[in-house]
Amino acid sequence: MELLVDNKDKKVFIDDDKYYTMLDMGVYVGYRLRLWYENNPVIWKLMLLDEVSKNGQYKHIEALIDDKGDYSRLLVEINNVKRVILINNGCVYSDSIVSNFSFDGISDDSFYALDEEIYSDKIVPLDKYFGGTQSFYLKGKLYTGEVVNNNLVIDFLNKNNELVEFIESDKKIKTK
Repeated sequence: MELLVDNKDKKVFIDDDKYYTMLDMGVYVGYRLRLWYENNPVIWKLMLLDEVSKNGQYKHIEALIDDKGDYSRLLVEINNVKRVILINNGCVYSDSIVSNFSFDGISDDSFYALDEEIYSDKIVPLDKYFGGTQSFYLKGKLYTGEVVNNNLVIDFLNKNNELVEFIESDKKIKTK
């Protein structure tokens, strides 16, 4: 693992053919409860992953977080097929594949593996959800195209923890 960019609010790491972008999301996390004169905390989150394999396959993950600092959406893309995973309180409540993507949103086809209300008791914890396999359907028709498997998502979530630990330990070394 090598640190390519080391800015105040952005760090980019490279590991083989994967680029990990960590952003300081402290200005966003907790903003509703923080008084205007208080300093923002420093909260590093893995927000982007880009991977170009040796065979030319492109994989990309973009993340959004909520104001508590938890992931709320993962947009996972493999060769222009998008998988959108919506998360609330550490549970998956929607997982869909968008094929035939268009910017007008009219010709998109969304195949769902899970589609629940955000406050439903049927939503599934992250570890349990990604421990299984998903099949995606649109009006009873099974999606048979390419799908990013769960391992990339699990690796993304684990890499967030690993990189946060690395940044925190590196900060402690620099302050001694």
